Amino acid sequence: MGVKNLAGNTRTLAFLVLAFVLVLPVMAIETGGYEVRPAYSLSPDDTSRDFIPASSTSPFAGEPEPQPIAYSDLPLAVLLVLAIAGTCTLQAYLLRLFVPGNLPLISGLVKLHRKELLVNASRNLIYRTIRENPGINPSEIERMTNLTNKNVAYHLNKLLDYHLIVDVKSANGKGYFRNSSTDSSSERMLRLHSKNPTERMIIAILSSNPGISRKEIGSIAGISGPSVSWHISRLEKDNIVEKIREGTIVHHYIKEGFKGLSETLTGIQQTGSVYEESLRSSLNPVE
Repeated sequence: MGVKNLAGNTRTLAFLVLAFVLVLPVMAIETGGYEVRPAYSLSPDDTSRDFIPASSTSPFAGEPEPQPIAYSDLPLAVLLVLAIAGTCTLQAYLLRLFVPGNLPLISGLVKLHRKELLVNASRNLIYRTIRENPGINPSEIERMTNLTNKNVAYHLNKLLDYHLIVDVKSANGKGYFRNSSTDSSSERMLRLHSKNPTERMIIAILSSNPGISRKEIGSIAGISGPSVSWHISRLEKDNIVEKIREGTIVHHYIKEGFKGLSETLTGIQQTGSVYEESLRSSLNPVE
């Protein structure tokens, strides 16, 4: 991890140095150098004391026209000042890159170490919130932590940069998870869809009753056919559900990679058994 980050930082530094070397000549061309002119009439006050008035008797009247001065004609001290001023951003980046900890003389420059990442109270709170609520989205984090949108976004990016968390995008939006090898990508995706009550209901029904039709799903869940189709399309988009047509009937199944996972999520298995009983009642109505 450290070698990878160092390699990335080295490439970034090399790019910045190259950019500076290429841009410096362009800056010189654009400015056209410096132009020195006599100080006639620079100040309307006290010209007799501070300046020689411009007139035909002025000792500078016969001087040639002012000429531009190239960078190479400037004194060394001026060149050094310009070089330092022009490379301030690069110097600040180098300090941040190679000097650990806080730099009190340069406000805002901090080089974080992974072990120090959760020392920040707000970042630690966000991390714990994600760990305890897998699949949580930024709006939910803001509500649960009482932090601002910008604050949450900043700390989420830090946690992502240091690989403490991962973000997963689904048809229902983005959710955040703790970066753990115990969670598969399929389980994370299923968790995101299970946050929606209707989709959790549909997943439970399909887990207990593979091959069920849209009409049967709507009858058990108590929702309309178009609503079933809308939620099924989102589950299908993220490869959780597949549809197989047999004649005029379309059968719905949980895809192979998600079979069994639904039962590992809190409440899915219990919910599925309740819907299964409801299904039996709907398919075998009392005469």
